[in-house]
Amino acid sequence: MSKRGIKASFFAGVSTFLFGAGGAAAQDAVIETNDREEIVVTARFRQESIQNIGGSVAALDGRELRRSGIVDFEDLANRVAGVELLDRGPNTNEINIRGVTNSTQVSGNQLQPLVSILVDDIPVASASASQRDFNFFDFDRVEILRGPQPTYFGEGAMGGAIRYFSADPDLDSGKVAEGMWSGGLGATKSGGFNYRVENATSFILVPGKLGVRVVGFYRDDDGYIDNVGLNKKDMNSFESYGGRVVVLYKPTDDLSMRFSAHFGRDDIGELNFIEPTTIGSSVGTEDLIAPSLSLIDGLNEDDFELYSGKISYDAGPVTVESITGLYNRNRKAETFSSAYTYGFAGFFNAFPPFNTASNLLSSDLTAIAQTRGKEKSVSQEFRFISDFESPLNFVAGAFYQDTKATSTALVSGPGYANITESGTTEIERTTTRTDTRQFSAFAELNYDVSERFRVFAGARYVNEKVTSTLVESYVIGIFSPILTDPDDIFAPVYFPVPNDVEALTAPGGPGVSFDFKLSTFLPRAGFEFDVTDSAMFYGTVARGVRNGGLNSPFSALGV
Repeated sequence: MSKRGIKASFFAGVSTFLFGAGGAAAQDAVIETNDREEIVVTARFRQESIQNIGGSVAALDGRELRRSGIVDFEDLANRVAGVELLDRGPNTNEINIRGVTNSTQVSGNQLQPLVSILVDDIPVASASASQRDFNFFDFDRVEILRGPQPTYFGEGAMGGAIRYFSADPDLDSGKVAEGMWSGGLGATKSGGFNYRVENATSFILVPGKLGVRVVGFYRDDDGYIDNVGLNKKDMNSFESYGGRVVVLYKPTDDLSMRFSAHFGRDDIGELNFIEPTTIGSSVGTEDLIAPSLSLIDGLNEDDFELYSGKISYDAGPVTVESITGLYNRNRKAETFSSAYTYGFAGFFNAFPPFNTASNLLSSDLTAIAQTRGKEKSVSQEFRFISDFESPLNFVAGAFYQDTKATSTALVSGPGYANITESGTTEIERTTTRTDTRQFSAFAELNYDVSERFRVFAGARYVNEKVTSTLVESYVIGIFSPILTDPDDIFAPVYFPVPNDVEALTAPGGPGVSFDFKLSTFLPRAGFEFDVTDSAMFYGTVARGVRNGGLNSPFSALGV
């Protein structure tokens, strides 16, 4: 079971610094009306107050994120109603909105997430339950859209969508440079100290036209789970660092170009699980102890890079937008494999000739299970947003995404070089590649029946193909030349295992790749009625979908 520590912390401070000749600091996207702040969102690709949207939308602007001390998705889920986090440790989140969740994750099955996640309009949700955390410092706002969002965000948005927006440099601030820093210090019960420090600085190169905003952050959390087998404490530590650069260029009032680059690196302690018996009568009453079988100090690394480019041109009655994105994520983990470690040791020790052999006595049969994952996604979207001086308006667009994900699982140990036929330390390896290509087009019309009553209807067409390929899969033959006397009743031990790819490609076999194809329309319709200036009655009917996912081709072996 997974367990978060009990933390006590205090806010170290937020400070702004300005250089220039007057003017105000950069403002978050809010409108001040009648002593009330209304957050401006783009849930329908138009800038509008959240109060004017007929839908279940929650949003927190930058000031609220700072004021509430929200630094990751766990904090956000605790703050927003209807949003839940199934926490299996850092960067292994499964997010659900209104109870719509994957529930279980079948090993090797690449399930499309049920909640779309976008950073600066670039999709970053992984085809697994391991959704990544992002540092919220200097985000302009976070938008949470509850319920199916087929028209605007398409497949994968059955439960809703979560959108993160990083802050822009304020081109009209009147300052050459401005920024802020923040930090925090805390402690975890039965654990260690935690601290973080962040900085954001804007440089206005051409007032009103060109600016750059640079952000950097560092976070270090000591762990709170002990490994009594290794006599080590606080093994589930967490270290994260990274930053972003945002370049905003507005050559004219009608043309805007924005480029952002995000990067981050997380180093996570191996152990995020505890023995249930150590919890006691209530959570936190005893020290949290890791499973006693773990014999190594493992690791978990998670790196990402995200690049986005957005061009927006106001052509008068229609605004045209182009959003181009590239997202890379690399993961690597090492954990203790009790099955191989104790399985091989028990097997060889079961026979007296084996447990006296010098090559086994000198071998450390501790096995390490390693997983490596690479994901690369390229996306392109075009949007057309009308602003007619008439009751009828529209939003339309087209979207393309190409994602390639490779996952490798292997088991190795330094001592296995003495018992494998080739002298390798690896005894098992499987690699699967999943390629996903999607094209979709969408359109939605909205019509103002009166000043208070509006209706809208639209649909998205989705065409997607998912291909899962078994790149390699094998188990090394185990060879122990212990006995050389031909009269001995024991023969040398040799376990040959055929290459699984060869078995799959044999005549009559099912092949090395599985395909899944999706082609469907996703409609959406609804109405909005302003009861008063501050109250709205609305209704929406929408259809959501996600692809069915694919089992690993390894399952075709029947093992």
